[in-house]
Amino acid sequence: MKRNHYRISGGRKHKLLYSRTQSLFFIIIIALSHCAGKRSTELKNDEFSLVLATNSNGIPFIKKGYWQETGKIAFLNSSANYNLRDWLPQRLIPLDVMQTNAKNNLWKIEKSDGLFRAVAERTFDQLQVTWKVELPEKGSLFRMSVRFSNTGEQDCPVEWFPAWTATWDFPFPKKKTLKYWQALSYKPQIDSLQTDRTVTLFSNVYSSDRYQSNGTLPFWQIKNQSQSLFFSLSWCGGWQAEISERKNGTHFQITLPRDETQLVLKPGETVEGPVVNVFASFNSKPPDSRADWMSQRKQSSFQLFDKPNNWYPLIYNHWYAVRFNLSSTFIRNQLDAMLPYHFDVFVVDAGWYNNVGDWTPNRHLFKKGEFESALRTVKNHGIKTGIWSCPWLVTVDHDSFAAEIQEPRFYNKFMHAYALDLAGIDFATRLTQHISNLKKQFPVDWWKYDQELFGKTSREGKMKNVIALQNALIKVRQAFPDLNIENCMSGGRMINELTDQIAQSHWIRDGGRSGLQHARSNIQEALGAIQFLAPSKVQRWTNRLNEIDENNSELLKMYCRSAMIGVWGISTDLNKISAKQKKIILEEIDHYRKLAALKSSSRYEIMYPVEGADVAGIIFYDKKKSNATILLFRWDQKGRIAKNLKLDLLKSAKYRVTNIDTQEAKTFQGKNLRDGTCTFVLTEGQFSALYFINNMKI
Repeated sequence: MKRNHYRISGGRKHKLLYSRTQSLFFIIIIALSHCAGKRSTELKNDEFSLVLATNSNGIPFIKKGYWQETGKIAFLNSSANYNLRDWLPQRLIPLDVMQTNAKNNLWKIEKSDGLFRAVAERTFDQLQVTWKVELPEKGSLFRMSVRFSNTGEQDCPVEWFPAWTATWDFPFPKKKTLKYWQALSYKPQIDSLQTDRTVTLFSNVYSSDRYQSNGTLPFWQIKNQSQSLFFSLSWCGGWQAEISERKNGTHFQITLPRDETQLVLKPGETVEGPVVNVFASFNSKPPDSRADWMSQRKQSSFQLFDKPNNWYPLIYNHWYAVRFNLSSTFIRNQLDAMLPYHFDVFVVDAGWYNNVGDWTPNRHLFKKGEFESALRTVKNHGIKTGIWSCPWLVTVDHDSFAAEIQEPRFYNKFMHAYALDLAGIDFATRLTQHISNLKKQFPVDWWKYDQELFGKTSREGKMKNVIALQNALIKVRQAFPDLNIENCMSGGRMINELTDQIAQSHWIRDGGRSGLQHARSNIQEALGAIQFLAPSKVQRWTNRLNEIDENNSELLKMYCRSAMIGVWGISTDLNKISAKQKKIILEEIDHYRKLAALKSSSRYEIMYPVEGADVAGIIFYDKKKSNATILLFRWDQKGRIAKNLKLDLLKSAKYRVTNIDTQEAKTFQGKNLRDGTCTFVLTEGQFSALYFINNMKI
């Protein structure tokens, strides 16, 4: 379609005027939306407003979102033709459904727990459906969810469950893209949204534990040149999102499909589905819009839960050093060697217990009181102590299975244990008691949880099991506000908005390798994951550092730095580290500590590695954009690499740029750093480089 252009004098950016046809198109969309929801209600805080309405079919919907101070529109509802088939399985829609509610706006506004909340309800025979939208006191991040209640006297089977559906558009829709991330690899995918083409994002239970299973993580972004909508799901089970570009806007339908629902509502029973979190941004620079998304999610999580602040600990874990071959002697030997490294956390991983379900020290590995004494010694040196468990599994060594075991039985081969019936027992109380017992037995500051939770089928169904797990995790978070929680789940399986709100750190992927191959894996996964997780949540590991040739200092530095993008963990027998290696590792730990101040802003530019690229890396900026750090990694190019990088976000000032490896310092103007005239070098044979860029006025 032909478009008219005009130029603003004085060197300003070109602006695009849409043709009369396009302008008329949007007038029609706005008019239709207005007519469909004449009776509207506003859910608003001091910054952002959501206009809520009900269409002629009696279906509640969000009419638009906008920023109050500027009046800028975040999104417009571009179709009001929603009907019950968008929200209910066909079997649950009464044949003689009446649209009496269409005469009224169903939304009711309330405020509680620091949230502005809007609720709309409709009842169909024995099923009551509740739509809920929540807006915090500040910001443009809001939450949407749906609740089903059985008000009848008979069981109510539910084939699939709705999370949310809508057709939204930007006020000036240029070309739109959809960005999402593959499970476990964290590789970003970008699709151009094209008319009549549907992109399906999904994850089944445990599909994200299978590398290249085509599962995706429950985070995605829809954007054009100037605006973005960031989505995330608070849901620990399988889900599906169908996203398609239509003539009148971007349509999305987020559901729990049949295999991930398996729901039968008993009389008087209520269940609530996944929370859909949406953040609206009017910032065209990806580092800034991403940082705003991270910041508002962080604020929201602290509003919901009392918990430790985000931080960048140096973590020790024995798993890839000795796995199950743990002993008090090993722990004490590590403690003697670890003091110069100034570890913040010492995590005892799998293998310390008698068996799964008997969470007392392994009597074959530890004498009475020995394990507890070793942990107290760690604690007395100012190091937080962590412990691993999987309390949703239990060892059964007899022929009779108690009623608490899930049916059909789900057997975890790795742990030699059976899954509990999470929905059929009071699992929230059981899990809270488990953590309480751990804290009474041991000086525990940190809990790492892991392993498979439930089978593909059960007597209560997947949805109820997922809800039981989530309620239990929430109860633990509320009961132990000082506890640091590490979400492992066998490496990235359960990363979603809820676990991100609860946990301080995610073990994003298993991997027992060491050296160059593992360093490259660390870099790829971390640079993918920090596009939707704060760096303080992205945990990467350096394993058995002693296996690296002590004369290959470049490889050792690169391996250490591959874990500095997020949170750095070390799994090695520290007594096997040579003096030469120790010197390098201690230097890199010092660099890791200095990086923390910049990473906390979650503002960075990413050089994601692709095949054939010369380098991969990241540029971190502090909150005020006054200082920066460049972390570069050699990728697929040999020899000397001279890279011109644009540090677009730096302020106008004079900067000292220090090459950490050579200690060479140069002075540059901010303009030169921003326009890309400054060169950053990897010399021949150099695997990585680290540059600190400091504002000389500060």
